[in-house]
Amino acid sequence: MNPALQAAISASAKHHKQLLDQLKDGNAFSRDTAIKQADLAGEQTALVPHYLKRGIIRSTPDGGIYLVRSAYEDHLSAQKTVGKWALLIVGLSSLIGILLLLANKL
Repeated sequence: MNPALQAAISASAKHHKQLLDQLKDGNAFSRDTAIKQADLAGEQTALVPHYLKRGIIRSTPDGGIYLVRSAYEDHLSAQKTVGKWALLIVGLSSLIGILLLLANKL
């Protein structure tokens, strides 16, 4: 994969994680504890519509945002599942490659 593309993907994932972590660390799980969008960095503010559409965060009338605990936990579970599948695919691909190399030597 192109190193510049990898860096861009890594930076994007970092901003996504930072937004959700900032809300979690601020204990923003209700309207009362919502964090103002104005307090977020520019990159994080751009992610708000994405998470609103997915139902992971909600907004308040005064411009705050907070995490929906159940949706956030589902999101984390899905991320772990994706990682496990990716690891499984890489592992199986490696195993198949090794078996093909051994088969060609025999």
